[in-house]
Amino acid sequence: MQEFVVDLAGVRDAEAMHDALAARLPLPSYYGRNLDALYDVLTEFGNGWRIVFRNAGPVADGLRDVCRGAMEETDGLEVFFEDEKRKDETMDNEVLKALRERRSVRVYRPEQITDEELKAVLEAGTYAPTGMGWQDPWIVAVQDPAIVAQLVRMNAKVMGTTSNPYYGAPTIVLVFASPTDKVSFSICDGTLVLGNMMVAAYSIGLGSCWINREREMFETDEGKELMRKFGLPDGLIGIGSIALGYPAVPLDPAKPRKPDYYRIVK
Repeated sequence: MQEFVVDLAGVRDAEAMHDALAARLPLPSYYGRNLDALYDVLTEFGNGWRIVFRNAGPVADGLRDVCRGAMEETDGLEVFFEDEKRKDETMDNEVLKALRERRSVRVYRPEQITDEELKAVLEAGTYAPTGMGWQDPWIVAVQDPAIVAQLVRMNAKVMGTTSNPYYGAPTIVLVFASPTDKVSFSICDGTLVLGNMMVAAYSIGLGSCWINREREMFETDEGKELMRKFGLPDGLIGIGSIALGYPAVPLDPAKPRKPDYYRIVK
């Protein structure tokens, strides 16, 4: 296998692209300096060639199509575009994969997660970005069955139900922060902490689900007493929580994303 590396850095037009091809590939003297001619050369001589294109910009779009077509017609011809490889690696890295695949879990197995798993999730929360780098949020993981039951009852009362708002998860992770009149971005900070922990949980095989109503729960006298029991500073507000545990059922695939979810303005 002969390997040829063609660097297209700085190439801005077809003429410069064909100059680069002629400089790096053993093209015949009658090469016509157009993509049809390149296709003919690759299909006639390309058996045993491995061509690697680097820094291929928009001018190379037609080149990609020609090379793909030639590979389909020619045994032993291999053509790679390194930017495509990097794109594939970028979209398939473990962080983006976890972001795409994470789902809210609403059925949990009863057994408790390990200390190592819990600490990994909590530490991920501590690395969420915070305004001005103040690290304003506070994280409290609750595994004591009596306090878990108390939180279930308090949340259900706010919700107006008798069901378990935490879906039977053995661990509840609460996030608190300063009131917005003291730290204007505190709710945003706490939300980012919760998001980090949910993605981290999925990445190590745990399930999680965002749970609301913590603000109302901890505005009550009972809630304030619990916050003192947790050793938290006075005056914090509840931002939210996650139910955390081992999923008891397979995760559903993602719903299709709406087609106009994002847009790019250049």
